[in-house]
Amino acid sequence: MGGKIYHFLLNPTWKCGFTCQYCWTTLLGRDRGAEVFTGKDHSWHEWIAVLNDLPPSVLDWCGGEVLCMYPGFIYLTLGLDAKHLQAVTTNLQSEHSIKDFVKKVPPTQFISVTCSWHREGYVTRTNFAKRALMLRDKGFNTHINIVNHESYRHELEETVQFFKNLGFKTHVSPWENPLDAVKTDKWLICNAGLNTFTISNTGDVYRCLTWFRSQHRDEAYMGNLFSETFKPFQNEQPCRLRCDIYYTLDSQHEQKHMFSTYVRPLHMCA
Repeated sequence: MGGKIYHFLLNPTWKCGFTCQYCWTTLLGRDRGAEVFTGKDHSWHEWIAVLNDLPPSVLDWCGGEVLCMYPGFIYLTLGLDAKHLQAVTTNLQSEHSIKDFVKKVPPTQFISVTCSWHREGYVTRTNFAKRALMLRDKGFNTHINIVNHESYRHELEETVQFFKNLGFKTHVSPWENPLDAVKTDKWLICNAGLNTFTISNTGDVYRCLTWFRSQHRDEAYMGNLFSETFKPFQNEQPCRLRCDIYYTLDSQHEQKHMFSTYVRPLHMCA
């Protein structure tokens, strides 16, 4: 993307004010203090130091709810070198945080803001839309994401249309259970671990989010940014995990996963 060398899905905190039943962090036990979520969050100035040492990259902020629940997120984004591109996913749970963000952060700092709508959260759809409009009106490339979970599938079409009527590009993500991500007879090959990575709040680097969420995550560990042990692959690697669910998307809602062009059946790579 734009000549950038790496794409990092960065999760500087797992904290979130929502506990949606379908959220993979809930399913894996964030609310019960599961081991994978117990690492200490690094400060924003610590992140700046390690990220500015990296080559030009896409820094895709996620979590957790990083925009509203991670102290100093604005200082973090402003302190990064211009060589990096930034994006963020947020559930817009704090109006104060959104107002502070649009006041202090230039839209040019971000290539996109994904507003993730969750009916189980405590933000009404109307207030959620107002906050998304606040971002868009300030010049941020803002779009809406909805998880296609069975608990509110009956109202999915109406919700999609609601946001589209406001002029938002809206896409629907397939719901997936991370506990099912480790059994398949379909092998794929992709660039995860080569130039795309998932990074936890501790700075630990993994091949991708599917590997991080699996019970075999240790096999996908690629070092730590803060201990300077991070080492990417030199070539694309085959993968046995069932991540094809990320790329089976409903064209009715114009969905396109950012990694979809990088993943293909292993037999096609011979």
